[in-house]
Amino acid sequence: MKTFAATPRVRTAAFTMVEIALCLAIVGFALVAIIGVLPAGLNVQKENREETIINQDATLILNALRGSDRGNDELTNLFERITVTRTLFLPPNYVNSQPLPTIVGEVGRANGALVDLTEPANIIGLLSTPRYQPSERGLISNHVVAFVRAASGAATEKVTRDNPVRDMTFGYRLISEVTPPNLTDYFQQYTNDVGSAFARNLHDVRLVFAWPLIPPLDRNLGMPTNFGNARLIFRTQVGGAMGAFPVPSRTDDDMFFFYLNPDGNGRHL
Repeated sequence: MKTFAATPRVRTAAFTMVEIALCLAIVGFALVAIIGVLPAGLNVQKENREETIINQDATLILNALRGSDRGNDELTNLFERITVTRTLFLPPNYVNSQPLPTIVGEVGRANGALVDLTEPANIIGLLSTPRYQPSERGLISNHVVAFVRAASGAATEKVTRDNPVRDMTFGYRLISEVTPPNLTDYFQQYTNDVGSAFARNLHDVRLVFAWPLIPPLDRNLGMPTNFGNARLIFRTQVGGAMGAFPVPSRTDDDMFFFYLNPDGNGRHL
């Protein structure tokens, strides 16, 4: 008669349902925390990207203004509209004012614009318009506003004007202010000629960027004109006199450019 040895029972360890439930609760809590932080992280990344683009574009535009870069064709792909709103303040107290005709520049002189922005010289000339401009009738205040497509950023956004993808590219509003510093009092210890030369040949340039552009879309412009709360301001000083040239088709209005003036004699604006 054969006998068989009894096989000992092997006990297998496993998680209980309570332990599994606790693990799922811990994992779920962690996932909720991660999902809650994810939108904030994406928003910070988006803001950093936009600020980087603005910083790079500011360098490009400031250098173009400083050097009166009239042959920079890249600018014609960026600027959609430039508007110079002009107001005349009347003497003797310069409190009373009256509006002057607005100068508008658009690509191809669309929508009845006076200036064609397919010429880079026209873009520089409008952006360099001085904030305050003496006139025989009083003092003219100029407010220069431009709507711009970003020059920096993803290569997929750099498309031709007829490509519908262009409507989704990053853009911003730009305000350009050019003012001559008042250095007469500072240089009074020297001579009036020194202060006058500095006033004619040194200008403050201030660029104010505002973004993001918020719908609805301006059908004539091809991009929104409302903007968000993000702001960056860039300032620099430009050496050189300010030259004035007539706006095409408008003999009463001027566009402006910086130019080198070694003898110190320039048109003081």
